[in-house]
Amino acid sequence: MPHAVILLSGGLDSTTAAVWAQHQGYSLTALSLDYGQRHRIELERAKAVAGRLGIDHITLKVDLTALGGSALTDDAVEVPKDRDEEAIGEGVPITYVPARNTLLLSLALGLAEIVSARHLVIGVSAVDFSGYPDCRPEFLRAFEKLAKLATKAGAEEGVNFEVLAPLLGLSKGGTVRLGLELGAPYELTWSCYDPQPGEFDVVSCGRCDSCQLRLKGFKESGTEDPVPYAQEIERMSDETNEPICAQPRPYVQECEPGKKAWCACGRSRTQPFCDGSHKGTGISPVIVDIDEKKTVAWCGCKKTGNQPFCDGSHSRM
Repeated sequence: MPHAVILLSGGLDSTTAAVWAQHQGYSLTALSLDYGQRHRIELERAKAVAGRLGIDHITLKVDLTALGGSALTDDAVEVPKDRDEEAIGEGVPITYVPARNTLLLSLALGLAEIVSARHLVIGVSAVDFSGYPDCRPEFLRAFEKLAKLATKAGAEEGVNFEVLAPLLGLSKGGTVRLGLELGAPYELTWSCYDPQPGEFDVVSCGRCDSCQLRLKGFKESGTEDPVPYAQEIERMSDETNEPICAQPRPYVQECEPGKKAWCACGRSRTQPFCDGSHKGTGISPVIVDIDEKKTVAWCGCKKTGNQPFCDGSHSRM
């Protein structure tokens, strides 16, 4: 079985690339980078995705906030919001992190030499890519040439490292369709550049370029995005005068040390479905499917198996 290093951000694209690589027969080592990004919650999601897919996961810390130059690494720079499709595709936006994919691929290349992998997997697209220059095919081919010249494996052993970019020619809709076909755990992923505070956790803003491209992808695929958005929850709450779940099905935040786990929907955020007893056991909360009447969803752990954490409003969306 060939081995590959997958750059796993915790987002929709990298998660799709990961399940694609597994279906292609690659064994994977996942690499995430904590570079001081505004949306650091993606690192938690990367860990969750790696756990779900059963792949080894490493997170490296390289603080890019000292350099700034991007809305993702400088809190003083606002994340662009509510841009139309033409504006999103025009030029390089302020959310571009200088040379980020070059840095990521370089770290992945170093790890690949250590674990004897000859393939690097990255979830970039040259179709819906917000104008980022490091998401283009010519950049990836140039990096392959660099990898052969800059490594011992390449220079002395003649190894040709290959950068696999399965989403390169896909739109966001095509990416979502591929991921759904392969069983990608999109409910665990995070794409938003500007997380918004919720009652117990953050939710996606729904307005930044990344959110809009993600929502466009799910719309094109004819499916609903399983993660909550601030605007949707607020809009539906205003219409009904009560919290409404903005998701097609329950979504679970994994337990954290000393914390409870919650259903991440608007309606049931007022009640924990798990008392946190999983902590220290290495066991994550488990969801038992909504029952035959599709009225109530349950936590499948012994501790809270007799208590619903959701009133089933997902089934009435």
